[in-house]
Amino acid sequence: MELPHDYMLLHPRLCEENGENLMADLLKDGVAYITPACKEEKQKKLLRDGFQRANVQMDSNRKPVTIRDVTAGTIHC
Repeated sequence: MELPHDYMLLHPRLCEENGENLMADLLKDGVAYITPACKEEKQKKLLRDGFQRANVQMDSNRKPVTIRDVTAGTIHC
């Protein structure tokens, strides 16, 4: 999948309060947010508050990617 992009942001723990504050400041509606993290279902639960604080619809803007148990040898671009 190719998406036009202006920048990439990396945060080690978006699901914690500091990450939720960052999301509240930066997320915008109508932008695709690719979230490589744990299992998709767990991401939804853990990132929900950050999207709510930003007043952004998570289901239409978040593109989850499960990277649990992924090693460099199993990544295909």
